Amino acid sequence: MFTSAGFGHLEQGTLVLLLRGGTPPKGPSTLPVALNRLTFSPTMEVDLPAQKESRQKRPNKAEVSKDYVTDFIRNHLELFETPTNPSAKLKVRNLVTLKLCKSEELLKHYELGKVIGQGCFGVVHEAVKKQDNKPWAIKIMHKSKAGQSRLQQLQREINILKSVRHDHIIHLEQLFETPNKYFLVMEKCHGELYDVFIKEKRLAENETRTVVTRLADAVAYLHKSDIVHRDIKLENILMGTNPQDPNDHLYIKLTDFGLSAVKGNGVENMLNDCCGSLQYMAPEIIENRPYSQQCDVWSIGVLDFLLLCGFWPFYSENQCEQEVCHLILTEEPSYSGWEWQNISKPAIHLLQKMLNKNPAFRITAAEILNHPWIKGEAKLEGQSGTQNILELMKIWNTESKRDSHENCSNTSSGACDTGNEKCVN
Repeated sequence: MFTSAGFGHLEQGTLVLLLRGGTPPKGPSTLPVALNRLTFSPTMEVDLPAQKESRQKRPNKAEVSKDYVTDFIRNHLELFETPTNPSAKLKVRNLVTLKLCKSEELLKHYELGKVIGQGCFGVVHEAVKKQDNKPWAIKIMHKSKAGQSRLQQLQREINILKSVRHDHIIHLEQLFETPNKYFLVMEKCHGELYDVFIKEKRLAENETRTVVTRLADAVAYLHKSDIVHRDIKLENILMGTNPQDPNDHLYIKLTDFGLSAVKGNGVENMLNDCCGSLQYMAPEIIENRPYSQQCDVWSIGVLDFLLLCGFWPFYSENQCEQEVCHLILTEEPSYSGWEWQNISKPAIHLLQKMLNKNPAFRITAAEILNHPWIKGEAKLEGQSGTQNILELMKIWNTESKRDSHENCSNTSSGACDTGNEKCVN
């Protein structure tokens, strides 16, 4: 059903874009059938777009939670060949799956409480460990209801959660299995960031900065370990408890690694399968181009935009999937509404960096943490964010020429070949 876009002939300079997750220039590409066919020309600009009438609208619950593409991917995971093994850069915890003959045996270790979450294939219960009375959440999945695709998704999540350890990533404590069910013992959280958003309508800029900083820190950790989440959204961020500050109500926990992938370095390890939630989906995925971990940064940008103003950056009034795709590929978000009057310029600047349509020029998760807005600086000093690869190569070339001239001038006798960047004594 999905047609992978090949790289074709790599022209000179194209590989530079690929180094940071970019894609080579090419003609119109073939989109997944479910998203119809569109064309896209990568945008290299990051300047403030011309102000125009906003087509944005505050999303309601149905609009926020409707995952046009995610549902298809979750139910057809066997179509894809995304790596599920944990990253070689992480040490896998010795978390053994404990086999139980009957579900009742779990009650020897945990006392189950009320249901705090429910889906088509299982439930999440409050639980208390009898040994130390510590609270946990237990996710119970029925194998027969889940089917092979969901079980593959669960195995992805288990493999990754066994290997990651970060303050803002959900923690998997224990794993039990019976012939009919899986039991995942996880840290207990109290709701989703989505719940906070629906209640507050939008967050204050300082609160949004806290969320984005913590989320970027978690994602940078994943990317450093070659893990790409691919489904970052409000519903997949839980609200945890800060052990150092019980009053911290924005102690987020990134969860749901069912669509995550382990990506190696190099062009040959770019990802190809189309997955995620449409409103958060990066242009390169919609275009069915090979993509990298930079797709997660785009999703953080969408989430940041949503928290700051309460609206989608790309919104279709009739909820038409094709129109949403077209807006993501061709339009720039508008910052002209009254909601943006009190938002600082550094905040908007970072949004532009994250929502750059070309992943080669998009800021990375690690670089987000050094942006002036994240660091609380009032003004943009010089060039914040990141210098793209082309700019860095120009600087390197200039410095190389200067060093070459200096080496030649320090030589008592000899000739300098500036064209070939070398000195001959």
